[in-house]
Amino acid sequence: MSKIKHYFKLITINVVVTILLVELVAMIYIHKKQPQIPPYARIPTYIEVIKSPKLSFRGVLYGDLDTLYTHPISPRCIDTLYPWCTWHPTNRIHREVYPCFDVLYKFNSFGTRGTLPNTNDTSTILFIGDSFVEGFGLEEDSTLPERIHHQLQRPVLNLGTSGHFGSTQMSLVYAHFAQLFKHKEVLVFLFPENDFMENRVSEHSKSFSHRYRPYRVLKGDSSEIIYKGTFDSTRFSWRYFNTVNKLALPLFAKEESFISKCLRMTYTRRLFTLLRTNAKNKNAPIEKLADVNYSTEDFGILETDIKSMLNTAQSSGAHITFIALPSQNFLRLSQNSEPIAKEFIKLESKIKSIAMSGGGHYLSFYQYLEQNRFPIDPLFFPCDAHLSNHGEAVLAEFIKRNLLRN
Repeated sequence: MSKIKHYFKLITINVVVTILLVELVAMIYIHKKQPQIPPYARIPTYIEVIKSPKLSFRGVLYGDLDTLYTHPISPRCIDTLYPWCTWHPTNRIHREVYPCFDVLYKFNSFGTRGTLPNTNDTSTILFIGDSFVEGFGLEEDSTLPERIHHQLQRPVLNLGTSGHFGSTQMSLVYAHFAQLFKHKEVLVFLFPENDFMENRVSEHSKSFSHRYRPYRVLKGDSSEIIYKGTFDSTRFSWRYFNTVNKLALPLFAKEESFISKCLRMTYTRRLFTLLRTNAKNKNAPIEKLADVNYSTEDFGILETDIKSMLNTAQSSGAHITFIALPSQNFLRLSQNSEPIAKEFIKLESKIKSIAMSGGGHYLSFYQYLEQNRFPIDPLFFPCDAHLSNHGEAVLAEFIKRNLLRN
């Protein structure tokens, strides 16, 4: 019996030592590499809890006010009665706090970020897109439009926004603001990783049934815009935001177990999640990569949206350029996979053909990154897959070099 106890004790010690060694290795790796692990972007480690005077283990585990976030949804994602629905509130300031940034978003009387240009100034440049144009996680002066404004001394209008914002909404935004602001240049930034999925009415409207949102539906040689959801009756409504924005949401889901909450604070859990995600992405077939995962119908909707914007530009007497932004995940995978890279280049070629047939232009930011061999990770936030200050500066330099003229 004594031998059994001895062996049991020895095994226990070895297991504990092994666990501690693995945790130490995981801690060193994560602190050194600072990898992006989305599920843990807002969940502190036990070290961060120990070091922070504002955090407590009881708060993290049981959802005390010490560890609650006060903005369950952002006003950038609020549904409105504008034709494109998702838009910023006017004349409001909102604070966004993530582990790697803490910024203020200031929305003007038109619901856009930045200083409004003179409505009759034809030298104005319109920027259209989603959160990458809006400048998610960036101070106002660091956003792409403001960088171009300061570098070229030309007025700009930032028409980018976050919140499930696809090419159909971009076309509606441009049609609206093209009538309000004279301009001779418009830049449209597509984001294939999201755009195709967010344009699918059957899939997206089910996944986000609580959103009031437009979708383009193809009907033979024509198309129509339909709306799903209802205004001001869901958690994406302005009324709901004003109510819950004063409340706090628990850091962890209520149904999560105590042990799971504890494990989430460890570095080992983070490292295993990272390795599992990387292995899954590495072995994923091309058709599973969101940037190049689209059907004939998906591309038909995108093509119709692009043609709509080309027509708006033509009627406005403006020069229009399209840029497809590659995702961080795609850039990482394409480095070691020529087929994946070729698929994106093929997509770009198809967009370019449509743009040029309508008098527009196309620029490849992806090929610019490849040719200049920019390291990928510094281009993005360590806690989020949006462009960092450095990434936005690289994009601004690309735009200035390759397109915009005084």
